[in-house]
Amino acid sequence: MILEKRSVATVIVLSLVTCGFYLLYWYYKVYQELTFLTGKSPTDNDYGLDLLLVIVTCGIWGIYVDYKISLHIYAYQQKQGIFAQDSSMVAVVLDVVGYLTGYFTGIVSSAIHQDLINGLIDHALSTATPAPRPGQETRPSDQSPPSPWQ
Repeated sequence: MILEKRSVATVIVLSLVTCGFYLLYWYYKVYQELTFLTGKSPTDNDYGLDLLLVIVTCGIWGIYVDYKISLHIYAYQQKQGIFAQDSSMVAVVLDVVGYLTGYFTGIVSSAIHQDLINGLIDHALSTATPAPRPGQETRPSDQSPPSPWQ
């Protein structure tokens, strides 16, 4: 899987222009990326089940989903030794206010999550082992320490 950095501004603009439909795709991608990085989804549910629960509860389950995404990112940051930012309460407040006022602040919580995910991707890229250059072969003897008997 390829982790994709997305512009925070793009997340906001596309969410507004598409009346929130872009967020369906965005959440799907976030579930995939967080599952790839951590081995499990933020809520331990499949994306489809969480989407169904959001629809059935008229969006209230989405507040819980954003809370869990925030906690999931925070736990991964701590595990990786990255400067950890717990944005769970910010996400809950923005989502509750958004739920009561037309959901613009809910888009802001998605933008905050995207910024944090971009930081995770930057960290993953900076700690990745570079691939060998073409023509550069790695021999098994290159990977073991030299023998003192040579």
